[in-house]
Amino acid sequence: MFVIVAMTFTLAAVYIPIGFTSGLTSILFKEFAFTLAAAVIISGFIALTLSPMMCSRLMKSRVNESMIEKKINHYLDKLTQTYEWMLTKILTDRLIIITSMCSIFFLGLVFFIPLYTTSTLSPDEDQGLLIGKATGPTGSNIDYTEQYTTPLETIQKSIPEINHVLISNGQGNENTAMMFFQLNDWSKRNKSVTTIQKELMSIARKIPGMKFAFFAPSSLPGSNRMYSTEFVVKSTGNYQELYDITQLLIHRLENEPSILTVDSDLKLDSPEVTIDIDRDKAAAFGMTMRDINTALNIALGQPSISSFVKDGQSYNIIPQLNELFRSNPNFLNQLYVKTETSSAIPLATIMTIKNTVAPNALNHFQQQRAATVSLILGSDYSQQKAIKLFESVFKKAQLPEYVTYDFASDTRQFIESGDAMLIIFIFL
Repeated sequence: MFVIVAMTFTLAAVYIPIGFTSGLTSILFKEFAFTLAAAVIISGFIALTLSPMMCSRLMKSRVNESMIEKKINHYLDKLTQTYEWMLTKILTDRLIIITSMCSIFFLGLVFFIPLYTTSTLSPDEDQGLLIGKATGPTGSNIDYTEQYTTPLETIQKSIPEINHVLISNGQGNENTAMMFFQLNDWSKRNKSVTTIQKELMSIARKIPGMKFAFFAPSSLPGSNRMYSTEFVVKSTGNYQELYDITQLLIHRLENEPSILTVDSDLKLDSPEVTIDIDRDKAAAFGMTMRDINTALNIALGQPSISSFVKDGQSYNIIPQLNELFRSNPNFLNQLYVKTETSSAIPLATIMTIKNTVAPNALNHFQQQRAATVSLILGSDYSQQKAIKLFESVFKKAQLPEYVTYDFASDTRQFIESGDAMLIIFIFL
């Protein structure tokens, strides 16, 4: 009875801690852990109650054993004697115990260390689909995007394993396009999705003006990952310095041939016009900041100044410059503003125009300025290797102390899940 109780609670104690882990490990194994622990407890309860009662009813005592029973009992006796001899030998010779434990430990290291260095959050799976993303310069329009994604519409001529191509230009922003490549059935192609992915990348690199990334959908349910591995570079400095740092890291990461794509969400390519107003000159001409703001707002801000009704429909009246003027900031110098004397003075008299570039987005992470460095890995390169590579590159860059890094998306899940599973195995 004591043996059954001990085995039941031991097995339950093995499975229950898995259900209390956090992150992705809990999502994948919580039901499994609690179900198995409950099954062990119920089995132990039946072994103590129902099984003895059923044995008393079904099993009959017999004096003479049959030939089969004699053979079975003979082998069981042999097994018992062998186990007793081994147990006695182990308990009396401590050197055997120490040697065996050390051997098992080192054999475990030899087996698990290669698995650790090649570990990843989820294995790659050929689902017969590839997804691509194309990104152009920040100021580009939908016509520019369509011009550089059109060559991929006939990609089947170069890669016959692709059955159908769907390209959606202007997805999210005018300079972005999403692409979907449906592959032929597995029985009709000899190439894996990873091989086709590499061929797509080699073709896309020959298309100037756009940056392409191709990836297979994640095999994990609910995952919306686009990149295999993502790192967040954090800094308390300005965005220009952060941009220079991320470009340095990207340049060094691109030297690794097993990394297919390296990209960052911080880009200093958003065109910006800075207007400096000489307040003293404006005051001398009798112009107020309100007058200047009104002139600029009407010309560029597309304000709704009134409305009219036609055929029962209401329409807003929105004044604006012609597109030819709006596309060239220097045409602002030809705008005139009335002064207190009702005379018109050109804005060029009191203002200076500077063309600059600004970050496309001011991202933050943990209340610090941040940029995400994203990687798409080849099939022979694991997330663990990519993390080690990034840590090595980051360390060799000798960056200031206020520049640090963290993990994002599936990479963060991988780190947290790996630590959780390690704690479980140590506990067990």
